[in-house]
Amino acid sequence: MTNPTIAAAPTKAKATEKQLQTDSSIDAETTSSITKFLTTFFTLYPSGTASELKYYVDGGTKPLNKDYRFAELVNPTFHRQGDNIRVDATVRFLDSETDMTQYSQYTLILEKAGTNWTIKSGL
Repeated sequence: MTNPTIAAAPTKAKATEKQLQTDSSIDAETTSSITKFLTTFFTLYPSGTASELKYYVDGGTKPLNKDYRFAELVNPTFHRQGDNIRVDATVRFLDSETDMTQYSQYTLILEKAGTNWTIKSGL
């Protein structure tokens, strides 16, 4: 036999999540060019070679080496940090092996070098 345990009734959590919004100092043209850059990068990232990715990432990076297909950027937000832009984004990939959807969250620091964007950190 066991004695019953007395506990309080469950209640709703009092935590609130802060909703991220894009910095108003970043114009639509800049957000559009960053979105195009990130779409190109994340399309190449799962299966590209290290030499291909060095054009997108400062110092280079290794590819994911997964059979993922880029699906979309989910709610990217853009924030100015000095001369750089911080992008908080969720990337939706489709896994070809399991037919599952894979979500990956990134906080990337982007830098504009000439007319091209590069990822300084966050991978």
